[in-house]
Amino acid sequence: MVVVFGGAGGSWWLGLANLGEWTGEDCHVGDTVEGSAQLYCHPITNSRGEFYYGGDPMALDPAEDTAFVDASVRDEMTYYLLDALTGDCWIGGADPTWYEDVCDTVLDITIVDGTPGEQ
Repeated sequence: MVVVFGGAGGSWWLGLANLGEWTGEDCHVGDTVEGSAQLYCHPITNSRGEFYYGGDPMALDPAEDTAFVDASVRDEMTYYLLDALTGDCWIGGADPTWYEDVCDTVLDITIVDGTPGEQ
C-alpha cells in the first residue's frame, strides 16, 4: 500500500509515473493499454490517501488503488503533488523533468510503504 500524508485537510492530487514503463497515473500525459487511453490522478482528501498495489489498469479506482504491483519500483518513480485549492504543486523522484510543463517546484519526495490505519 502507498500512504500519502498531505497538509491540513484540503484537496490534493497525486500523480505517479514510472517513465518507460507506466505513466497512466501521472495526472499529466497518461498512457495507452490495449489501445485504450488511460489517464488517472489519485485524490487525497482530509490530508491522507491510501492506494493498494495491483489494481487493474483498465478499470483503476484512483481513490483506492494503483496499477503498480508493489513498492519495488519506488526508486524509479516520478511524483507530482497538486494542491487543488491553491494550484501549488511539487514534483520529485527519478525524473522530475517529466512534469516540467505543469510544475517547476522540485522537492525531494519519497513514497514509503504504509500500513492501513497508520498516521
